[in-house]
Amino acid sequence: MKNANIVPPCPICSSQNIGFVSKHNNFPDTGIWFCSLCNYWFGYPEPDGLELERYYDETYSPFRRRYFGEEYYVLMERRAQAQIRFISDCLSRSSISSSLRGWKIIDWGCGVGALVAALQHRGAEAVGYDSDFEAIDVGQKRWGANISVNSSYDLSLFQGQFDLLLLSHVVEHLSDIRQTLRGLLKVLRPGGFVFIEVPNCFGEMFLPEMDTESHLHFFSKQSLILLLEGLGVQVLTCVSCGPQKQPLFHQTQIPETTKLATRMVRRIKLIPKLVVSLLGDNAKQTRTIYDGYYDKYYERANLGIWIRCLAQLKG
Repeated sequence: MKNANIVPPCPICSSQNIGFVSKHNNFPDTGIWFCSLCNYWFGYPEPDGLELERYYDETYSPFRRRYFGEEYYVLMERRAQAQIRFISDCLSRSSISSSLRGWKIIDWGCGVGALVAALQHRGAEAVGYDSDFEAIDVGQKRWGANISVNSSYDLSLFQGQFDLLLLSHVVEHLSDIRQTLRGLLKVLRPGGFVFIEVPNCFGEMFLPEMDTESHLHFFSKQSLILLLEGLGVQVLTCVSCGPQKQPLFHQTQIPETTKLATRMVRRIKLIPKLVVSLLGDNAKQTRTIYDGYYDKYYERANLGIWIRCLAQLKG
């Protein structure tokens, strides 16, 4: 374990302009630090591999499974379609074919596999891997998704094989982020693409009542772009999307029937007032309203609660 009393340099820009923010709610020996130079929050010292594996097996995955059900699966289907539209639009603006038909695509941390299934339907050779065997079982049975448990797979087996790497709500969980992400990018062919979606971080996320949900990294657009550029990746498009960030809204004010949608909208309990005002007590209405937020982008201001990015490997 690293010495928690030593102020760490920023993992992205190596700056020493670092300040302590808070203890990490999920890992008692880890603090959250902020780099003012690149607007990036990170956990330090990071939990070791055994602690992370235990947390995901005993806490994170069982918690996510509580939401498995028809409403959750529909939300994942709609998010997948919005992500594909984003990727296709970015490729079109770069004068690259946007159909994705015939592309070899890997989704690392695929969850229930809705994105893999949607890409298969469009004619892509898509495959997904996730450590949660129950999530894999859902995707295989519901959509026939080409997904598998990744615990026995060595990424070196896939080196240089894929046109597109998908990392949807994965990068914020990676330990030793530069080295791990560098290893993931090796699955791409020269000139291949990587899609990333992560939460859009801001300071209120670290109030005592917040839940950091095992994240080790908390990105702004600035810090995500710097991370990718430092690894030799050219960022084509990086936007914030989803509902606008709003002041903290206490969870007891949220109707019981909207908790799934609001949890999915702001998984760290930051509930946009607009979402709360629109969501009713009808499950069907909740799904319809939430669907719209996946395609709402804020390209000129850092307003949306997610960051969505497409980048290309140089060479």
